[in-house]
Amino acid sequence: MYADTAHIIFHNAAECNRLYALQQRRGITLRNNRFELPNKGVEYADCTIVLGNEFTINTFKYARKPIYRVPISTTEIYPFPEEKDFATCCQRFLWFGSNGAVHKGLDLVLEAFAEMPDCHLTICGPVSKELDFEKAFYKELYHTPNIHTYGWIDVSSSDFVKIANSCLGIIYPSCSEGGGGCVITCMHAGLIPIVTYEASVDVRDDYGVILKEASIAEIKKEIQKISSLPPADLKAMARRSWEFVRANHTREKYSQEYRRVITEIIDNFGKSKDLN
Repeated sequence: MYADTAHIIFHNAAECNRLYALQQRRGITLRNNRFELPNKGVEYADCTIVLGNEFTINTFKYARKPIYRVPISTTEIYPFPEEKDFATCCQRFLWFGSNGAVHKGLDLVLEAFAEMPDCHLTICGPVSKELDFEKAFYKELYHTPNIHTYGWIDVSSSDFVKIANSCLGIIYPSCSEGGGGCVITCMHAGLIPIVTYEASVDVRDDYGVILKEASIAEIKKEIQKISSLPPADLKAMARRSWEFVRANHTREKYSQEYRRVITEIIDNFGKSKDLN
């Protein structure tokens, strides 16, 4: 089995918990945009390949099948932004994701930044396609001075590079991921990751932040904390973030690791299971 998400039972439950928390917090019910029908792929498979880290692996361990990790690749790589002014961008952050705004924590990020007028948030993602979410957060999305909604963006475009160079980090409190590809892309662009454990990206405290609760209060605390660091320290963190993904998340690394894993699977299962 080739798994590009966390196990779907976990994935669905995590989003439902986020939707319930939003309902209790703001008195609104939104649709589940990331729901998928459960499957028994891991039960039927001899083994599983995952793109994510320990978090994703742990959602499949119940089946007691061999699990192999191939670190997720990226569609684009970028040079490190040596000329970036970290003193200027230290209070500017990016939320970058695909569909499933609540699943990926955009509601929490919007509420946090609405309470931090000195910090700026740029949103790159298809929020206009989630009409109930857009209606519920219309004020935050379009009428809050420090929040700037760009919409969907092409990561190969000059606009994406310009936005990345104007921001310090990516804030991404997702509740379940299979590899955190959007975070990896932003780290390639020189951004510092501020993410949940469930974002399924390896983040050390010398180049990023793992949110422990993904609460609005914690998001505010960590954003304000990292914004207050000296520019030289921020540049060093961004550099280490960029170096990490350059070493571990490229097409070349993916190809190398995928070949190694497939060879190991054939060695372990090929003869007994007649796999070719």
